[in-house]
Amino acid sequence: VRWPFGCETRCQGCALGCGEGSLDALRATLEDASSGVGPPAAFVVEAIQAEGGVRVASAAWLRALQQLARDFGALLIVDDIQAGCGRTGSYFSFDGMGLDPDIVTLAKGIGGFGTPLAMNLVKPEHDRHWKPGQHTGTFRGQGLSFVAGQVALGYFEDDALMAAVKSKGERMRARLTELASARDSFSVRGRGMMQAIDLADGELSKAVVSACFEDGLLLGACGTGGQVLKLIPPLTIEDDTLDAGLEKLAKAMKEAA
Repeated sequence: VRWPFGCETRCQGCALGCGEGSLDALRATLEDASSGVGPPAAFVVEAIQAEGGVRVASAAWLRALQQLARDFGALLIVDDIQAGCGRTGSYFSFDGMGLDPDIVTLAKGIGGFGTPLAMNLVKPEHDRHWKPGQHTGTFRGQGLSFVAGQVALGYFEDDALMAAVKSKGERMRARLTELASARDSFSVRGRGMMQAIDLADGELSKAVVSACFEDGLLLGACGTGGQVLKLIPPLTIEDDTLDAGLEKLAKAMKEAA
């Protein structure tokens, strides 16, 4: 079952009934023995929906979701594959929100520089259900990934990288806010170095992506109709390179408008 998200700010044009009220409705459905909907085994959520359009969940909504899971004996699973590993300015995207998930999924950034690696962080009381050799699969990683991943973890031994991510995130946010001022329909959202500008027009967004590509800048469209431009540069990007990329985006938006 999919359920409306709980954005920290209401997205323009959203008519999905998001917010804590949606959780109240879900609770009522689960408590109603005649609803036909049984208690779930788990709730899976992103603190920031990446491919969903960089929609940032409110801390209050996430805590309410956690309480709902506890009340019905369900696990709370946070998908931090894209927003985790320092992307938002802290190691986990949900840090400081009062959450205590049962399982956290990690990949992408955990590999250091793009080599395949993924893992689940599981509370011991749930992990004990797996027997040795029972949890097997194809996508596990290889030697280079483990070495690179270990080096990447070294960047979190002090606060230098996260301070830089926060600073660069503010730099990105400021420039995107300037670009968004061109039209009332444009909006900016995100956290840390996962920032996005919603152009409210899928065709315009795709035209911008194409213009950026022709100018040597890789940019992805996401969200409803591909109307959101998501910016996720390397966490260690140099300031001048970051600024150059933002200017290419500005140029592409001007050309596509």
